[in-house]
Amino acid sequence: MRILIPAGQAEADLTREYSYPEVPPGQRWLRANVITSVDGAAVDAAGSSRDLSGPADRTVLGVLRRLADVIVVGAGTVRAEPTAYRGIRPGADVQQRRASAGQAPAPKIAIVTGSLDLDLTGPPFQDTRPMIITAGGARLDRIARAREVADVLIGGDGTEVDPAALVTELVRAGLPRILCEGGPRLLGTITAADLLDELCLTVSPRLAGAGERARILAGPAGLPGPPRQLRLAHLLEEDGFLFARYTRPPSPAAPTT
Repeated sequence: MRILIPAGQAEADLTREYSYPEVPPGQRWLRANVITSVDGAAVDAAGSSRDLSGPADRTVLGVLRRLADVIVVGAGTVRAEPTAYRGIRPGADVQQRRASAGQAPAPKIAIVTGSLDLDLTGPPFQDTRPMIITAGGARLDRIARAREVADVLIGGDGTEVDPAALVTELVRAGLPRILCEGGPRLLGTITAADLLDELCLTVSPRLAGAGERARILAGPAGLPGPPRQLRLAHLLEEDGFLFARYTRPPSPAAPTT
């Protein structure tokens, strides 16, 4: 995989290129990873991103997962691609690198659902015990059933998961390096709450064609005011796929007196 930006470098060391910044105690770094076709579709005709992906995209996804403390995903994405959210089992070398960074041997899977409308016998619950983040207003019988197969966190008091409460609960659980894999509605909610620190955007060299297809963001209205400015940290390329990493620009320094 070659580096296009910044110029002057040749082959990319993906672990270095996607390493998390230092996260102070009690803070977090929330990164999202999404894919879009050249014509702006976030899903294929079947409602999945599978046909937009390719080997290079899956390689980057694997690196992002290995670096994260927790992989956050909406229930709709799990229902569309349940086998993608089986328990992750890194090799011994990856486990050793994670241990040296103070991380658990494998990242946790955290499924976000206000309704708890999930198949609790499906692939994500067969090999490991994932996390489920739900709302305080969810049905108590569903919460009780979910606790039999998952570690349940309550993100807010309403009927929908509050994104700020979601992040707070993950940090409280010792999982500050957060990777959100969507879908568009969850990522739209996180973005509208101004919680996104980094966006990893894959542009697939494929045309999805005409029709109503989801964008990478959906759901609530966006940020107030003008569009949020992001900083391009790098741009990589392989097999026609482009991999852009955008981060928040540094906060302006406080005026001195």
